[in-house]
Amino acid sequence: MKVYIYKVDKIYIGEKIKAVREMLCDWRKEKLDKLKVEDAILTSAGAGLLVQRALKKSFGISKDDIKIRYNEMGKPYLKGFENCFFNIAHSGNYCVVVTDDSECGVDIETKDDKNYAVTRRLFTDKERSAVEDAPEDEKQIVFRKIWTMKEAYLKLNGTGISIPLKSFEVTTDSCKVKDNNGYIYLMNENSYKEEYIIAIASKKDNFSLDIEYIVSI
Repeated sequence: MKVYIYKVDKIYIGEKIKAVREMLCDWRKEKLDKLKVEDAILTSAGAGLLVQRALKKSFGISKDDIKIRYNEMGKPYLKGFENCFFNIAHSGNYCVVVTDDSECGVDIETKDDKNYAVTRRLFTDKERSAVEDAPEDEKQIVFRKIWTMKEAYLKLNGTGISIPLKSFEVTTDSCKVKDNNGYIYLMNENSYKEEYIIAIASKKDNFSLDIEYIVSI
C-alpha cells in the first residue's frame, strides 16, 4: 500500500487559487466550487492535487481519466479501473492519500476531545478506560489514536456512521477488528511533530506501507 502525506502550502495555493483550480480534475473542481470558507477551499485544493499525484504515481492514471462514482454511503471509487483503490483524509494542514489494489481506508486527526464528550458518547467501555487511565498529558493523544483507527475502519468498509462506533472495538496499537472485516495500522512515526495521528485500514491481514512525504506539488 502506498501512502502519500502532504502539508498543504496554503499561502502558495491561496495566491494561485485560480491556476490551481484549473489543474484539478472535474471531480475536485466540483467539490471546490461548493465550498465557501477560505481555509476549506485551500485544503480541498491541496487534497485534490495530492489525489492526482497519488493516482498518477500508483496506477498511471492521468487527471483527465479520473472519473468518480460513489457507493450508497458516499465512498468514492474510480470508474473504469479494476483493482485500483484509493482513500483520502485531511485535518488541519495535512492531507493523506492511500492507494492499493484492494479496499483501503485512512484517517488523520489533530483535534482534541474537549471535555471528553466524544469519548463518553461513542467509545466502548474499554476504549473509554484507555483514555481515562492514560497520564494527563497523554489522554488527548490516546483519544486521537482510537478515533482515527475507528474512522479509518469505517472508511475502509465505506459505511460511514451507519455502523455505530460502539459496535466494534480497537486498541491503542495496530489491531485486527474482532469481526475480521479489517486490519487497522496505526502509524507510529510522527515526523511532522505536530501531534497528528494517522491510521490506515485494509482488508488484508498483512500489508506493507510505502510512505512518501510530499514537499511541494
